[in-house]
Amino acid sequence: MSTVGAYFIVYVADMDRALAFYHHAFDGEVNFSSPHWSSLVIAGSNVGLHPRREGDGPQVGLGFDCDDLVTACAAVAAAGGKVVKPPEYRETERINIATVTDTEGNEITLTLPATQ
Repeated sequence: MSTVGAYFIVYVADMDRALAFYHHAFDGEVNFSSPHWSSLVIAGSNVGLHPRREGDGPQVGLGFDCDDLVTACAAVAAAGGKVVKPPEYRETERINIATVTDTEGNEITLTLPATQ
């Protein structure tokens, strides 16, 4: 397994408002936009915007694009982390995704973009 990219996730209450903010305030180049997931490049870093669940407060997270989610999850577990949510395909986001934790309990998102 190899890690092929990294990104930050910002959980947002209003996708359109947040996308406009990051685009205008930080010259974010919009790569993809939908109500379920939007991505921008800001200062060479990938930033993903994801809807926040009702009742959740502001959150920012870390994620890695991987070429093999099953192997990536196994590597996390072997290194002392945990697989919180095994890989699953999310149709609305067009992505395969898993959630793991590091040894300190911090959640990390692992993704494999779906082929089209």
